[in-house]
Amino acid sequence: MFSSKIANEKSVHTMLNPKSIAVIGASENAKSIGSVVFKNLLHSKFEGSIYAVNPKYSAILDQPCYSSLQDIHEEIDIAVLATPAETIPDLIDQCCLKNIQSVMILSSGFNESGEEGQQLYKDIKSLCVDKQIRIIGPNCIGIINPWIDLNLGFYSKQALPGNLAFISQSGALNASILDWAVDQNVGFSSFVSVGSMMDVNFSDLLEYYENDDKTDCILMYIENIEQGKRFIEVASRVCDKKPIIALKAGRSRQGARVAASHTGALAGNDKIYDAAFEKAGILRVDSVAELFHVAKAFSIQPLPRGKRLAIVSNAGGPAVLATDMLISKGGELATLTDATISILKENLPSHAAKVNPIDVMDDASAETFSHTVIQCSKDKNVDAVIAIFTTQGLTNPADAAQMLIDSYTETDKPILTCWMGEGDVAKARDLLEKAGFPNFRYPENAVSVFQKMIEYKEAHTFEEKEEEEVQTYDVELAQTIIQYAGVQDRERLTEMEAKRILDCYHISSPESHIATSVEEAKYYAVQIGFPVVMKVLSPDIGHKIDVGGVILNINDYKEAEYAFGEIFSHVTSEAPDAEIMGVLVEKMVHKKYELLIGAVRDKAFGPAIMFGMGGSLVELWNDTHMAMAPLTRDDACHLIKMTKAHTLISGFRGMPAINKEKLIDVIVNFSHLINDLQNIVEVDINPFAMDEKGGLALDAHMLIK
Repeated sequence: MFSSKIANEKSVHTMLNPKSIAVIGASENAKSIGSVVFKNLLHSKFEGSIYAVNPKYSAILDQPCYSSLQDIHEEIDIAVLATPAETIPDLIDQCCLKNIQSVMILSSGFNESGEEGQQLYKDIKSLCVDKQIRIIGPNCIGIINPWIDLNLGFYSKQALPGNLAFISQSGALNASILDWAVDQNVGFSSFVSVGSMMDVNFSDLLEYYENDDKTDCILMYIENIEQGKRFIEVASRVCDKKPIIALKAGRSRQGARVAASHTGALAGNDKIYDAAFEKAGILRVDSVAELFHVAKAFSIQPLPRGKRLAIVSNAGGPAVLATDMLISKGGELATLTDATISILKENLPSHAAKVNPIDVMDDASAETFSHTVIQCSKDKNVDAVIAIFTTQGLTNPADAAQMLIDSYTETDKPILTCWMGEGDVAKARDLLEKAGFPNFRYPENAVSVFQKMIEYKEAHTFEEKEEEEVQTYDVELAQTIIQYAGVQDRERLTEMEAKRILDCYHISSPESHIATSVEEAKYYAVQIGFPVVMKVLSPDIGHKIDVGGVILNINDYKEAEYAFGEIFSHVTSEAPDAEIMGVLVEKMVHKKYELLIGAVRDKAFGPAIMFGMGGSLVELWNDTHMAMAPLTRDDACHLIKMTKAHTLISGFRGMPAINKEKLIDVIVNFSHLINDLQNIVEVDINPFAMDEKGGLALDAHMLIK
């Protein structure tokens, strides 16, 4: 509905910073949504104009109530609709007559309510497009802007002012998080429930927060994204300026669709989101607690320059737990310089551990504890410090906290704190958080947050890259092959067709020929040179090995004759309805590694590339990673490194390493294939056989729409 980025920012700004509000459906009935919304506004310190609209009342809570919007003679920035779903279209018309361009629909009863509700949703959306009205909702619980004391919804509490923006698709989660945030002294620039996102969506709000000087970090709870390509484009731009941290619901594979290829079976909805977030630079977390733990660190501490961590504790056990967590996540324990160790020896008792992790012992004073933390942070080999304090000694937790706060001016590196306990450390925690130290109840939480900070830092460390050589591909021939299959009303290309398209993109496969008779099969086998492999050629069969359609290691023409007959016998028995075009006779290839290179075209985000271990047990290994197409060489290199296969193909235990540059070439070319050929919805090269000399596509599946 927006006409430009500037217009979108302006309309969202008006919604989050209104000067006049009309609540349609305001009521004296304390149980109604309209009543709660109107009360929240009246009981706040919001300085704008508030109008109640309901033809049933002349006054509500001692405030005048208007029969309709037209009875209000002042301009209205935003109208809040808290009436039944079926009344919304008429109210939108009234908003249009009143020249109200921003509307929030709190009502439910749309997409979640069957065909009638879905049609009502479409009608309202179409109406608002025609009238150029922006909408938040429906089925949302409102927005909060604590900087102007605006609680525009049916939240039970007001958020504290701060520098975190929060956007959520779940109203119930919003309410719970708000309750938690108030208890934890977490503040917000704004708090938005987007509901069903009829109009205003994640991308619109991100564009606004991109230039909002009150927002330093953006938090998101996501259930689904529809305009995926725009989302990646906007989020990528925003992430260059400020962190975006996302909690995406639905990590389980239950939602993954049943697909005809290995790639489709492995991809699933969640891996697509992982790839999209990685492309945009969004940091993904796994729980609500982690969402806010990470946000607290990002909003009040500098990013570490590297991944070398020092751990200081007044108890050995928690320091060991933190170290174990760090190592298990692939982190790095900093090696202190001799100069730092010398200083520690002067200030710590002889029985204290003076190498990282450092145990200052339970009898350490507040001054000794603080001094040790600061000295470690000054070490040139240390990028960040986690300070862990327990209440087992005689030192007052609040004194130790205050001493650390007073000393922090001596360093510019991040310090994450963990004062363990509850009531005994409550005052200390409050002091630390108000002073800008993200405090955690457990050492493992602090380490996890540090690792997320490193993840974000590495994703947003940009190096100047050489301009990549532009490849030329035979797109026209590839499209002709797809069109030919389309004319035949086929959704699957044959293996030979798929490999011809791969060849258009410089991805090689072994020499092969189609045999339609046993004599042709023997002739081609001799011509290619033994050993050969034979495979059934059929547009109706995906996994040929499952129906006995593959025979390997054929070493002479007699075996070729036997194999041809066996393939026809097995396939006609196991897949009697399949069209058999012949048998593919192909050179038998022996290479050390079997890899998977695949792609799926997601409805929201577009094409995504998958790479990992291949072969017939690919689903069992489940060693794959995804990235959004098209890929640069750096993207392809990162994609490879994110898999366990990377360790194997790099020369594991003396085995020869593959030619990684050639593999990167193949993946980049493959990414252009799926990006260029819009009719392809799923591709699977499995196995892609590889060794130190290069690689070949031994099998290929392509599904088209």
